[in-house]
Formats: sequence, C-alpha cells, structure tokens
Amino acid sequence: MATNYRYEGKTMEITAGSDLNSGDLVIVEDIAAVCLVDIANTTTGAAAIEGVWELDKEADTSGKELDQGKKVYWDATEGEVNNAAGSDPALPCIGIAFEDADTGATTCLVKINVGI
Repeated sequence: MATNYRYEGKTMEITAGSDLNSGDLVIVEDIAAVCLVDIANTTTGAAAIEGVWELDKEADTSGKELDQGKKVYWDATEGEVNNAAGSDPALPCIGIAFEDADTGATTCLVKINVGI
C-alpha cells in the first residue's frame, strides 16, 4: 500500500458557524457537506462529503422540476435544493439530481459533490 494514504475521504470534520443538526446540508468553501451529528456553534463534528441524500426541494412553482443527472443548487436562505432556473446564479452547485423530482415534490435525492 502507498505510504502516503491517509483517509478514505467520505467524511470530514467541519467547524460550525452556527448550531447545526444531524442531516443539515452546509457549504464548506466549494463543496457540500451533510452533518452526521449535531454540531454546536464553533465546535467541530463529522460531515459526509459523498453519497446520495434526501434533501428539501423547492416546490409548487412552475419549472422547478429536477431532471435526473442535471446539476442542482443550494439556496441556503430557503434551506432547499433547486434547479436555479430563474434564480440567483451565485447559488452553489451541490451535485446532481439522483432521480427525477416533479414540480410539486418537496424533497429530492441528490448525489452531493458530483458534477460541481
């Protein structure tokens, strides 16, 4: 085995900028991370940076469906995933829609940190 191997890299320790709950999605610089534990403000805790996660999705607005394999974006203000159509282009890409989600869906499956 290579002597410079350190970690599998599926999780990382993050420092919370506010109180975070297990399952919360946060942006860490240029990547998405899903908290695996509750993390109190200014403390560190484990967060996943791989995998498929069920997240809240923008719903009930025409044109807000998600197509499997297309990039999806995180609106931290609303705490939800969207397709960024007609919204702020500065929203960070968090990955791809793992499956289709229609306009009325309130959650979606996202493979995080793929295609960003």
